[in-house]
Formats: sequence, C-alpha cells, structure tokens
Amino acid sequence: MQVLGELGINGGLLLAQAVNFGLIVAIIYFFLHKPLGDIIDERRKKIEEGLRRQEEATELLHRIQVMRQDIMRKIEIEREDILKKTNDEALQLQEDARKKLQTFEKGERKKIEQELKNLEMDMLESVQKKMPEVFLSFAKKMFKDERLNKEFIETLLKQK
Repeated sequence: MQVLGELGINGGLLLAQAVNFGLIVAIIYFFLHKPLGDIIDERRKKIEEGLRRQEEATELLHRIQVMRQDIMRKIEIEREDILKKTNDEALQLQEDARKKLQTFEKGERKKIEQELKNLEMDMLESVQKKMPEVFLSFAKKMFKDERLNKEFIETLLKQK
C-alpha cells in the first residue's frame, strides 16, 4: 500500500470507491440489466413470432394463389364446355327449325297444289256448264236457226 501512497493514491479511498463501484454494478445488474434483458428477450420472441407468422402467411398466400390458378383453369374449361354446348344446341335448334320449315313448306305446297287443282276442276265444271249456253247463243246469232237448242249442243259436247 505504500506504493500507492507514494503515487498519491489513498488506499482506503480506493478500496471504498472499488466497493461502491461493485455495489453500483451489482445494483444495475439486478435492477436494470435483468429487467432490460427480460424486456429484450420478450421483444426478440415477439419479433421471431412475427417473422414465423409472416412466413406462414407467405406460404398460405402462395397456396391460395396456386388454388386460385387451379380454380381459374377449371372455370375456363367449364366456360369453354358451356360455350361449346350452347353453340351445339344453337346449331341443333337451327337444323330442327330448318327441317320443320321444310316440312311445313312441303305441306303448304301440297295444300296450294290441291287448291289449284280444285279451282281448276271448279273452273272446268263451270265452263262445261256454261259452254252449251254460249255455243247456243253463238249458233243462234250465226245461223239464225231455231232448231239448235241447248240439249243438242250438250249432246254434241259430251260425245267428245
């Protein structure tokens, strides 16, 4: 201790300051370091938990995107199928309508042809009924003969 005295250092004061320093270090360690360490550890755990959750969320987002792409592919395939079926049905409806129209047209054509035949027959009957009168009138005017009568002309026309 004499060496310290020669250097101008009081050994008792140095010892007291060393004890004070040790006490302050112990107080800081027990009252500040440990609670601060606990707070830092808790914060570190929260950060690690957040990072873990972020990784889980990223993985979940990736799976959702993959599922979305699969669903979109399936929707596209279904859309194509629906469009094809709709187009096929439309073509079938057009074909059915065309066939029905052709059938209707044939039926109407037959009806019209039958009506024309009936009108032709009615006209022929009408002409045949009126022909003797017309010939009689014509013959009377041309020949001025009373012997020509309706029955005679009808007989002549029927002989053909």
